[in-house]
Amino acid sequence: MFLLCIVIFATLAVLAGYFVLVVAGKAEGGLQKFGKVLAIWLFVLAALPVLAGGYMAVSGHHGPGMMRGHMGGWMHGQHGKKWCAHHGKSVSPSMEEEQPSK
Repeated sequence: MFLLCIVIFATLAVLAGYFVLVVAGKAEGGLQKFGKVLAIWLFVLAALPVLAGGYMAVSGHHGPGMMRGHMGGWMHGQHGKKWCAHHGKSVSPSMEEEQPSK
């Protein structure tokens, strides 16, 4: 699903960039230069998600929306022990239940 969104966004950005480039070719003066810069910017915006997706696929990183076992920062280990999913440290139940007194 994520790959499909990348392909759709990149296609739309390239089409918009090509349209802006064609229209800028018919314009004159500063508007022509602005149109060319805008078209190049749209081409760069189309390439960034494709390159980022390729990098994530090669490096083994997961895309956004992947849970990777994180459920609110805390997970239950074996025998009911709790451990911090981010640091891998176990947490004693007394530390978790303590409330700061005012």
